[in-house]
Amino acid sequence: MNQIENDTGITIDQLARIRAAGVAVTQRPLRDAPPDRRFPAALAAATALTYSLLALRLNRLYRTGGYDLGIFTQYAKAFADGRPPTSPWLAKGAALSQTGPNLFGVHFSPILVVLGPAYRLWPHTETLLLIQAALVASSVFVVARCAIGKLGSRSGCRIGVAYALSWGLQQLVGFDFHEVAFELPFMACALAAYLDGRHRVAAVWSVLLLLVKEDMGLTVIVLGLLLARRARRTGIAVSIIGAAVAAVVMIVVIPHFAATGGLGRLGPGPGPDADAGYGATLARPWLIPVKLIWPPVKPVTVFMVLAAGGFAAATSPLILAAVPTLLWRFTADTPSYWGVNYHYSAVLMPVTFLALVDALCRRQALDQPPPSTRLPSAVAAFAAALCTAFPLHNLATPGFWHTPPHVTAADAAVHEIPSGALVATTNNLAPHLVDRTTVYPLTSIEGIDDLPQPIDWIAADTTLPDLRTPNGKALLAQLATDGFQTISADDGILVLHRP
Repeated sequence: MNQIENDTGITIDQLARIRAAGVAVTQRPLRDAPPDRRFPAALAAATALTYSLLALRLNRLYRTGGYDLGIFTQYAKAFADGRPPTSPWLAKGAALSQTGPNLFGVHFSPILVVLGPAYRLWPHTETLLLIQAALVASSVFVVARCAIGKLGSRSGCRIGVAYALSWGLQQLVGFDFHEVAFELPFMACALAAYLDGRHRVAAVWSVLLLLVKEDMGLTVIVLGLLLARRARRTGIAVSIIGAAVAAVVMIVVIPHFAATGGLGRLGPGPGPDADAGYGATLARPWLIPVKLIWPPVKPVTVFMVLAAGGFAAATSPLILAAVPTLLWRFTADTPSYWGVNYHYSAVLMPVTFLALVDALCRRQALDQPPPSTRLPSAVAAFAAALCTAFPLHNLATPGFWHTPPHVTAADAAVHEIPSGALVATTNNLAPHLVDRTTVYPLTSIEGIDDLPQPIDWIAADTTLPDLRTPNGKALLAQLATDGFQTISADDGILVLHRP
């Protein structure tokens, strides 16, 4: 009797010894081996369509901006033209050239080079939005397929839907475009391969994360340590590569390309409006424990991440892959990093949901009551309920599909600007000008005139809060005295030209 095999092919004696040693065995239900790809493929296609509609409509309504869609479009244009990846939108002060800072002096994201060929084929900002939706959808396919393969169709499908609707993915798609989108399929593939026991494949996907952004170095180190538990040499190699690449990028590469040099993000930070440096944190490490829990928005973010996976994800060691991202966000002095807004939590979603899959597999392997569909159903219901407070709710709002007069006026203003012009504009108009002009942020007349070639076109949405302040009104008045003439003015949208 002791030699009878269970569904995993392991004898009862072997299974008992493995459990006694505290090692979890992931069982795959025979009815779902190999996992059915039809539902993951259908779910991924629905996700791509839904998020494409959301992103394109937000852009159509001028609810995207120079930060960040305009910036990444300028990078894509540069790659498409075979030029260094620079962003004029980030040009600040006379010390910077008219082309703006180099991408690699701000963030190390060589993966963005793939945007060049795509943008060359279809030179529109919408290209980036569609690519982002496709990247999100590809990660949905991986997570759903892995969940179905490990837990069966009923639970796996629910977890796949919950991931597709998760608030972190919504926030990514609802806020322009960001390189974080590339992290999603890489992270999902790395963790899914880990759960399948394909350690070398997991290692390759883990190392690819280093191409997305410099802060992925710490995450790759953690992924390597997780791999080392099962494949010692492979895991140690991944951790060493992660540490080495992160050190070279942060200490050598980014400072080399940065306009002002220095230590980049390891230094004190270039200014209050830029990515904060970590020099102050590193100089006073005893304050890190306080920074991790204060202000209260930080624990709320942790709660939301764990709640997305029904809190069961916290019992899996895979959740450790989320720690580095939370660590660098919470120790930074940039409030926008701390909460659930923007795109910063997107990469935590595949970690949370695949950790949930692992936790349920461990529970099953340890002879605890078999995992019912209650928790996956609850997770899916939670994700669906949060849609009312996150970007997907726009799709069910009638006004979202109505084009207001302000948008029509903005369309007319954008078409007043000639192709090839240098134009200073407000944040919401930038994505609609960046394809055929060189756009800069409308900040001050000094910033405009200090550029090597002065800007002679202005497109401004005066209904924005920045231009309704005393400083904003003073800027508009100063433009009039500096020789700019009004070309058109409709519904608060101004087009100015300096002959």
